[in-house]
Amino acid sequence: MERCDPLTLLKQRGLRATPQRVALLSWILLSPGPFTAGDLEAACPSLGADAATVYRFLHRLADVGLIREIPCPGGEGTFGTGRAFEKACPHNPPHSHFSCRRCGDLFCVTDPPPAEDPAVRSLKRRGFVVEGALTTLTGLCPRCAASGGDAVEPIPEAPVSERRNHP
Repeated sequence: MERCDPLTLLKQRGLRATPQRVALLSWILLSPGPFTAGDLEAACPSLGADAATVYRFLHRLADVGLIREIPCPGGEGTFGTGRAFEKACPHNPPHSHFSCRRCGDLFCVTDPPPAEDPAVRSLKRRGFVVEGALTTLTGLCPRCAASGGDAVEPIPEAPVSERRNHP
């Protein structure tokens, strides 16, 4: 399957295409799902990209529409460790997510959203210009629900990028 070229995307969006930026964006484009700033920093240690560099780069990518921030309950500050992101390219159109309140897993919802949500229609009638909508549903994933989902303490788990697809 054809994929987006990081060098081309950076140049098209008016960003300098340094080797470090190309490598970081390459990792993002190859990521199969949501990731955190910490995932990106840890995945590219040979680049010498410290946390501040990664956060600045994520800000720039979000500003030019190459990544989307996924609304997650309990996120800690802008681009902090509690925030998740995903690539925003033709190969990953906007979609909803499900966040388990117990284990913290984040799942992509593959079912298409309704053509136009009633909330969007309501806003449009009142003069709002809705440019996009990302929804994060919350609750218990099947594993947590089956294991006594009334507990609210998170189960220690792997980073978001490694926890996307457990049944």
